[in-house]
Amino acid sequence: CDWSSDVCSSDLFHREAPNATFVIIFRDIKSWIGSVARWKEPSGLYLREALAQTCDIRSTNNLTMSDADMEDFFCDQVNTVRNFVKEHPSHALIEVQLEDKETPSIMADYFGISASCWGHKNKNNNPNPNTKH
Repeated sequence: CDWSSDVCSSDLFHREAPNATFVIIFRDIKSWIGSVARWKEPSGLYLREALAQTCDIRSTNNLTMSDADMEDFFCDQVNTVRNFVKEHPSHALIEVQLEDKETPSIMADYFGISASCWGHKNKNNNPNPNTKH
């Protein structure tokens, strides 16, 4: 969440993994929001609710994040990672599109793992009663 916190300290991360590669996988924002809304955490909370509580990003109902909150959260996270990598050039950053048919090849080229290993493995079509349809 907040990389300045003790839990997600960027300085600690950099010390422990100074050559880490960051991967940002973009997808259609509405599709991502729907996926986050359907994903259920082991705690029993849906991921959207868990993000609201863990990252203290809450909408007016104080239980979850609005779609606009989710979009802002995603953009903030992307910018945080981009800035971190810019400030720590020992790290690499890969940005790919989830829906792009070239993504498996890009990942295979970078990591040396067959393109057939890069695919959608955690598809979740479970409905969430808190999701607006």
